[in-house]
Amino acid sequence: MKKDTRAKIIDAAIVLFDAQGIRGATVDAIAAKAGVTKKTLYYHFRSKDDLMVASLIDAPDNRQRLFDKILANPNLHIEDAVAALFWELSKSTADERWKGCAFSRAAAELVGLPGHPLVWAAKNYKDQIETAVRKRLLARGADDAALLARRIVILLDGAILHGMVHHDPAYPIEAGRMAFGMIRDSIKHSEVCSDGVPTSMDGARSFRESRDYGTHILVNP
Repeated sequence: MKKDTRAKIIDAAIVLFDAQGIRGATVDAIAAKAGVTKKTLYYHFRSKDDLMVASLIDAPDNRQRLFDKILANPNLHIEDAVAALFWELSKSTADERWKGCAFSRAAAELVGLPGHPLVWAAKNYKDQIETAVRKRLLARGADDAALLARRIVILLDGAILHGMVHHDPAYPIEAGRMAFGMIRDSIKHSEVCSDGVPTSMDGARSFRESRDYGTHILVNP
């Protein structure tokens, strides 16, 4: 299917922002790569800032959709959903071409500009993950869900940074073990059986052996 003009502009922006950085990629270069005029580009986007935000949301290394899908999975308790996040992250870090979180990279490049739309977009992205984790923790009966959710997203960002630098899956896997353990410890003891598996989870023991989410690695190092 032929892409529409807006999609072509976003695709060009993604490539150039990734290769040259937010500041380095010019509107002229993006328009040229997309095969459109600057007038056409500005018809679809009010500014370069708007285009930057749109390109991040659609970026191929944006994990948000995958994270949302995992966190929204009704068949997973939060401890297993979080383990799944770190497992998926470990697969990304093994790829030496992976550059980490696009939102974090953009926010770092624009440090000192807290009101920039791209910095706000990064903040909203991080907040959405923290909120989703907190809500799932509350539903699971975890103690002090807000503080625990914050600690988990700190672990997640730390795992992303070290994974980007080292390209070693061991970092997100170890962070995942820590996050899983913190959640498990916070859950009411009445919901946990003798081997530490939530008793209310359907097929919990078989799920621990599933390679779909790598939970067996996080729970059974």
